[in-house]
Amino acid sequence: MMEAVVDHHDIFPQIFSLMSCFKDRSVQTDDGYCSPVNSRYRDRSSEICYSIKYAEFKEAQRHWVIRQTGVYHQYRAYSKQSIWIIISPVPASLLERRIKDSMQRLVERVHIATNPLALHAFVISTYFSNWKDYCGHYELTLEQLYSDAATTELESTLQVTHESLQQVGSLTKRFSPLRAIFISFGLVLQTLEEMNNSRIFNTQQDQNVSAVLSNLRNEASTYLENSKFILETAKNVRHQISQTLNLKNQDVMQKQSDSLVGIAISSARDSVAIRIITILTLGYLPFTFVATVMGMNFFAMDPSTHHVMVSPQFWIYFCLSIPMTALTILLWRRNTQKAMFGKEGKRSSVDAEKLVGSERN
Repeated sequence: MMEAVVDHHDIFPQIFSLMSCFKDRSVQTDDGYCSPVNSRYRDRSSEICYSIKYAEFKEAQRHWVIRQTGVYHQYRAYSKQSIWIIISPVPASLLERRIKDSMQRLVERVHIATNPLALHAFVISTYFSNWKDYCGHYELTLEQLYSDAATTELESTLQVTHESLQQVGSLTKRFSPLRAIFISFGLVLQTLEEMNNSRIFNTQQDQNVSAVLSNLRNEASTYLENSKFILETAKNVRHQISQTLNLKNQDVMQKQSDSLVGIAISSARDSVAIRIITILTLGYLPFTFVATVMGMNFFAMDPSTHHVMVSPQFWIYFCLSIPMTALTILLWRRNTQKAMFGKEGKRSSVDAEKLVGSERN
């Protein structure tokens, strides 16, 4: 159907390239792509087609989206007739309603009939002021993140986290397409000014329309510079948050290091105490052992000869002491090995669970 319209009205084929921009978007990078402005002059007629991106606030989701509108205009100076094709991403858009309302007023119809390029300025200005609110909305969030990062104290709980870095990244994605969008606006407005200056329309309203288009182009340049500033601010905020998180991590590591130093000093003091106890034990243990052995009934003093007599049953002491010592050592080794095997078993089970989990993923 569209091909029949194109053939009947002799519309240049670039309009199909414009229409191809209106499709379901798969990636966010499409926000920055604008269809190039195309124009043609011939036989006292002119054609132009382009797309403009605009910001719109969605009340349901409470956030901003970037949409586009396609415009095609053919003007025939010999018959003073125009052919307009306006492609909107949604039915009953704001632009459609405004155009219908304007066409119902005689003053507006006369103004557009006097210079058809005035309708281009009308179309562009419908959504153009939304960019100021779009930038202000997300710039406010960016400034809040910067304020949190700049005023935070290392000794207190940080107001910024790694999620704050993700927020800055999300805001950067919001601002990244703006440079390409505003440059495209400037090219469209420049082309419209050239068409207006070509005198094809030959009306007294040329200067008025030229002033409106020039003002819109200056406004687009202002938005372009503002978008550059916002992107630079986002870069600085990201650096500030990263630096704050690094300083906090260094502060935590310093405190941990100080704690380890305290533990090491305490361990050294305990080690000195244990060493002193060990030396004292080594000193009095032999005397204690000898006193204990000599105090047993296996030893006696001969009153006549004053010689020490050893009981023939002294072997019982060794028969009981040696097995008990061996049994004690065996029990100690058994408990130690059991504890070690238990730790290794737990570690192996944890590794096995991790391996199974990774295979499932």
